[in-house]
Amino acid sequence: LVEPPPPKKTAKGKKPRKRKPKEIPACTFAMPVDRDGRPLLPEQIDLLSPTGTPMVKRTGRFGDFLVEDGPPPPKKSSKKSDPDAPASFIMNIDKKGNLKFPAPPPILTDIECSKCGELLNLRDGKRGPWLGCSKFPKCRGRGAFAKLPEKEQKDLRKQLADHMKSQQTLVLTRRDGQTQVEDGTPVSDLTIEGGVAELEKFTES
Repeated sequence: LVEPPPPKKTAKGKKPRKRKPKEIPACTFAMPVDRDGRPLLPEQIDLLSPTGTPMVKRTGRFGDFLVEDGPPPPKKSSKKSDPDAPASFIMNIDKKGNLKFPAPPPILTDIECSKCGELLNLRDGKRGPWLGCSKFPKCRGRGAFAKLPEKEQKDLRKQLADHMKSQQTLVLTRRDGQTQVEDGTPVSDLTIEGGVAELEKFTES
C-alpha cells in the first residue's frame, strides 16, 4: 500500500488556503487611457504604408507612433500566430512631432569593440560614418572612425557607399496614392480632421 502524503503544516489556528481555479475572462479587449481615464483612440493619418494600407497614430509606452490601421497581429507565443505572416509596418515620430523614416541596416565590420570585444557596426550619420557596438543597447561602446588608418577608412567608406546605394528607397504617399510624403514631414500636417475613432456607450438591455 502507498501511504498518502502528509498534510501541509500550517500555523496554529489557521486553515490551509484553498486555491481557486484560474478564470479566463471572456473578453480580453484592452485600451490605453490618459491620466484622466479617457481612452487614447487612434487618429486617422493621411498616409499609406508601403503595402497601401492606411495608417493611424497610436500612443505607446515610449510616445506616439504610426502603424497600419487594423487589428494588431497575434503574439508569437499565441497558437493562432502565423510565422510567415508579415509584421505590421510601424513608423516612429521624433521629439518634434515629425516623421522619422527607418534607417538602413548597418554594416558589420571586423573591428572589435574596446568595451566588450564584440564587432562594431558601421553606419552613415549626419556627420559622416561612425562605429557603434553591434550589441547595443547592452553595450554602448563606440569606435573612433577618424583614428583608423587612411586606407581602412577609404575601404570602409566605399563599402558604406555601395551598401547605401543597394538599399531600396522608402517611398510613402498620402491616401490618394500619388502625393509623396518626405522624411521629416510634421504629423500634424497629415492628421485628418475628425478622424478620431469614437467608442459607443454601453447601454444595458
